[in-house]
Amino acid sequence: MSQPDEKSIFNEARRIADHEARRAYLQQACGDDEELRLRVEALLQVMAEEPGFLESPAAELGTALRPTGLPGVMIDRYKLIELIGEGGMGEVWKAEQLEPVKRLVAVKLIKAGKDSRQVLARFEAERQALALMDHPSIAKILDGGVTDSNQPFFVMELVQGHSITRYCDEQRLAPRARLELFIPVCHAIQHAHQKGIIHRDIKPSNVLIAQVDGRPMPKVIDFGVAKAIDVDLMDVSLETNFGMVVGTPQYMSPEQADTKHKDVDTRTDIYSLGVLLYELLTGSPPFDKKTLADAGIIEMLRVIREVEPPTPSTKLSSADALPSIAANRNIEPRQLTSLMRGDLDWIVMRSLEKDRNRRYATANGLAREIERYLNDEPVEAGPPSAVYRWRKFVRKHRSVFAAAGAFALLLIVTSAFSAWQAYRAMQAEQTARQNEQQAIAERERADEEAAIAKAVSEFVQRSLLGQANIANQPTGSDRNRNISVRELVDRAAMEIEGQFRGQERTQAAIHLTIGDAYQGVGEYVKAEEHMRRALNWRMVQLGAKHSDTLATKQSLAFVLRARGLAKEAEAMQREVLDGRTEVFGPEHPLTFESMGRLANSYWDQARYDEAQKLANRAIDGLIATLGKDHEITLVLKNDVAMLLGRRGNSVEAEKMLRQVVEGFQSRLGSDHPRTLMAMYNLGTHCFEQSNYAEAERIDRQVFEGFRTKLGEDHPSTLNAMTSLGAVCAQIRKDEEAESLQRRALELARPRLGADHSTTLDILSNLAAFLRNRRRLDEAEPIFTELLAGQRARLPAHHPDLLLTLNNFASLNSDRGRYDVSVKLQQEAVDGARKTLGVKHAWTKNWINNLGFYHNKRGEPQLAEALFREVLDLTRSHSGAESLNFAGQAHRLAGHLLEQKRYAEAEPLARESHKIRAEKEPDAWTTYLTQSYLGWALLGQEKYEAAEPFLMQGYEGMKKREAAIPVTARGQLTKALERIVQLYEASGKPDEAEKWRKQLPPAKP
Repeated sequence: MSQPDEKSIFNEARRIADHEARRAYLQQACGDDEELRLRVEALLQVMAEEPGFLESPAAELGTALRPTGLPGVMIDRYKLIELIGEGGMGEVWKAEQLEPVKRLVAVKLIKAGKDSRQVLARFEAERQALALMDHPSIAKILDGGVTDSNQPFFVMELVQGHSITRYCDEQRLAPRARLELFIPVCHAIQHAHQKGIIHRDIKPSNVLIAQVDGRPMPKVIDFGVAKAIDVDLMDVSLETNFGMVVGTPQYMSPEQADTKHKDVDTRTDIYSLGVLLYELLTGSPPFDKKTLADAGIIEMLRVIREVEPPTPSTKLSSADALPSIAANRNIEPRQLTSLMRGDLDWIVMRSLEKDRNRRYATANGLAREIERYLNDEPVEAGPPSAVYRWRKFVRKHRSVFAAAGAFALLLIVTSAFSAWQAYRAMQAEQTARQNEQQAIAERERADEEAAIAKAVSEFVQRSLLGQANIANQPTGSDRNRNISVRELVDRAAMEIEGQFRGQERTQAAIHLTIGDAYQGVGEYVKAEEHMRRALNWRMVQLGAKHSDTLATKQSLAFVLRARGLAKEAEAMQREVLDGRTEVFGPEHPLTFESMGRLANSYWDQARYDEAQKLANRAIDGLIATLGKDHEITLVLKNDVAMLLGRRGNSVEAEKMLRQVVEGFQSRLGSDHPRTLMAMYNLGTHCFEQSNYAEAERIDRQVFEGFRTKLGEDHPSTLNAMTSLGAVCAQIRKDEEAESLQRRALELARPRLGADHSTTLDILSNLAAFLRNRRRLDEAEPIFTELLAGQRARLPAHHPDLLLTLNNFASLNSDRGRYDVSVKLQQEAVDGARKTLGVKHAWTKNWINNLGFYHNKRGEPQLAEALFREVLDLTRSHSGAESLNFAGQAHRLAGHLLEQKRYAEAEPLARESHKIRAEKEPDAWTTYLTQSYLGWALLGQEKYEAAEPFLMQGYEGMKKREAAIPVTARGQLTKALERIVQLYEASGKPDEAEKWRKQLPPAKP
C-alpha cells in the first residue's frame, strides 16, 4: 500500500483536536520521512495561527478547536458584551468588569484542547512579568482564570480604536505623520525587549490607535499571550514543537519561517516592525496574503526566507492603486514615489534584511533612524558619501542658503566643484576601506548586542518565568503551584553561576536584570548584590566610562539611596555625573539627568542649598535640551518642588507641582500611571500643608485612577489607598480611614509579602491612625510587628526605621512609659545625627521629642538643653526670621511656660508670633502662639495686656478648628482654659463662668 501524500495527511491531522493524539498520528503516518512530517506540521501551525489563510471553511476545523461565548454570559466577574475579534487562538470579547470596580475590559477566551493548569501557570508568570512593564504604548494584561467549563481566559486593557494602518488611512495621514506615529511603537517594543519579552507577532491588528486626551496614542496588544498559550515553549525539550512556526506569514521574519531551527531573538521583532513600516508607507506588506497563499505552504516559507522584497518606491511605482494609496496619504502619486526613494527605501530595506545581523540591532535604533530622517540628518542605512551628507546639510539649513541668494550659492558651488571632485578621487579608496571597516565593526557590535539580548531573553523565559510551570520546578517539597514573583527571582538568581562562563558581558546583563527584578519587589540588599556583580564585570570588560557601565552605576546609586545609604549613593552618583560629563559633554540631557539625581542625594543629607542649586541648574539644562514637558524634565521638577515644600516655600512648591501634573497630562494623558503619580505627590504636598480638602479631592482621583488602570492590589494603588486613608483620618472620616488602611493591608500581605516596603508603610499608617485615636492596645502590636520587620529588612540607621522608632516612642509616652520612650527616641536621634545630619528637619524634630520625654520623666533641665540646641541649629540653618525658627521659639516658650518661667518665655513667644503673623497670618499655629503670648503675660499678672492675645488666639483657633491635627486638638481646650483663668484672676467671675460653660465635659 502506498504512503499517504502530504495533503491527505494534513486533512486527517487537522481534524484531530487532541495534541498528543495528533502527534502520534503524524509519527505513524509519516514514518521515517522527517521532511514530510516537518511540512505537515508547518502547515498545521499556519492553520492554527490564521484559520482563514488557506481559505478553509471554519466548520472543517472541528468545533473542539473553537471557543464559545455569548453576549450576557458571566465569566468570573466579567460580563461579556460583544465579540470584537476572532482568530486561531480564540475569541476576544468586549466585557464589563463588575467588581471591585466597574470598567470595560477585553476578555480573550482560549480555545479548548490545551492543559488549562499549565496554561494558567505559564500565564501567571507572564502576567507578573508584564506587570513590571510601564509604557504608554503597551496595553496591559490584567487578569486570568478558567471558566466553569475549564476554558482558560485572559483579561486585558480594552483599547477602543482601529489598527494603525486603518487609522492612518481614514485620517489620510501624510507619510511624516505616519512615521511620527510609528516611533512610539518602536519604543514600546524596545521596552518589552528590555524586560526579556519578544512579541513575535507584530502586525497592524496588534497595534491599535486609541485617543488619549484628543491625541492618537499607539497601543501594542497581545504581549506574551501567544507564549502563555503555547505551553510547550516552556519545556526544556522542544520535541513537540520541532518544525512549528509562530507568527502571521505576511509579517513573519525569515528565522520564524525556518522550520528546522528555533533560533529567534529580539531582531525578529525588528523585521516585523519593518514590514509594518513598509505597509504604513506603501499600503500593503512586501508579500501580500494572496500571493503567499497561492504559493502553497512550502513555497510560502521559502519566499519569506529567501526572496528579496521590492523597495517601497519600486512597489509604489508598479502599483495599479497608486492614486488611491497617494490620496490616503494626502500627497500626489509622483511625489509619494519620489519621497520613498533614498532614505525611506534604505531604512525599510535595512529592517527587512534576511540576514538579521544586517538589521537594526534594536527597536530604539530603528526609532532613532526615523528621527534622523525627520530631522533631515544623515541616516545610518544610507551610503555615507560626501554628496549625500552635503545634500542633507543644505536641506536642513535651506533658509540660510536661500538668504545668501541663488547667484552667490551658484558661485560657491561652482568654485568648489572642481576641488571637491579631486578630493573625492583621492579619498575614494581610503573612504571605501574606512566604510568597510566601520561596517564590519558595526556588524560585530550588533551581533554581540543581539547575542546578549537573546541570552537575557532565554534566561528570563527559562529560569525565571519557566519556573511558574510546576513541571519545570525541581522535585521535592519546595514545588509551588502558586509561586510568587519574589520566589521566581530567587530561584532564577541561583541558576546564574556557571551558565555563562566566558560570556562576561552576558553575565553582567543578566545580573543587572535580576537586580532590577529584586528592586521591583523591594529586595534592595539582593538588588545591590547583583548590580555590583554586573558593575564589576562591566568595569573590567568595558571600562569605567562606557555608557553601559555608567548606566549600571546609576541603577546601583538608586538602590543605595533606597537602602538609606545616602553618602554611598552620593559617591556613586557623582561618578556617574563625572563620567557622563566627560563622555557626552556638559550640555547633554543624560548629564543633566545625572546632575538631578545627585541633587536628590544632597537632599537626603539635608544639604538643601546645594541640592536646590544643582537641581535648578539641571532643570534649566533639561528644558533647553529636551523641553519643559519632557518626562525627564518633569520628574526632576517634581523632586525640586517637594524639596521646596519641605523647606517652607509652599506656594512655589505647589505651583511647580501643578505644572508637573499638567505636563504629564498633556504628554501622557490623565490616566497614565506617571500622571497619577505626579498627582499623588501634589496630594501629599497639600496634606503636608494641612490643606486637607484639596488633598482629599486629589487622593480620591488618584486612588480611583490607579485602581482602574492597574488593579486594586497594585503597589501604586495600595499606596494611594493608604494615603487617602490618612487624609480621611484628618477630616474625621474615621470609619472610611480605618477601612481603607485595613483593606490595603489585607491586599498587600499576600500580594507583596509581609516584609515588602509597601506592606510596612501600610502597617505604619494603620498604627499611627490607631494611636491617634487612643486605641493603644490595638496600635502596639502593629508597631511591634512593623519595627521587627524593618529591623530585619533595613540597615540600622535607615530613615524609615528611625521614623518607626520615633512613632513607637510616642505610643509608649502615651502609655506613660517614659523610660521606654527615652530609650527608643535616643536610638532614633543617634541614628538621625549619623545618617541624616543635624540640618535635617526630622533630626531636629526628634531631638525635640527626646526633650519632651525627658521632661515627662521629670528631667526638665535635660529637656531645656535639647530644646535650646534645636533653637540654635534652626537659627544657624534657617535664619532667625524663618518659620522654622518661629516654630522652635514657640516650642521652647511652651516649655518655659510649663515651668512657670513666664518672663523668660515672653520674648520667645513675641518673636515667634511676629514671624508667624507676617508669614502665615491665617494659620492656626499663629493663633496658638498668640495664645501662648497671652499666657506669658497672664503669668506675670499683666491681665489687661494678656486679654486681647488670649481672646484673639482662641477665636482664631476656633475658626480654624478643622485644620488642627487630631493630635493637637487639645490645644483648643487649653486656650479656652487660659481665658477662664484670666477672668478668675482679674476678679471677673461672671465672665469666667460664661467661658467655663464652653469647656468640653471632663473625661472620666
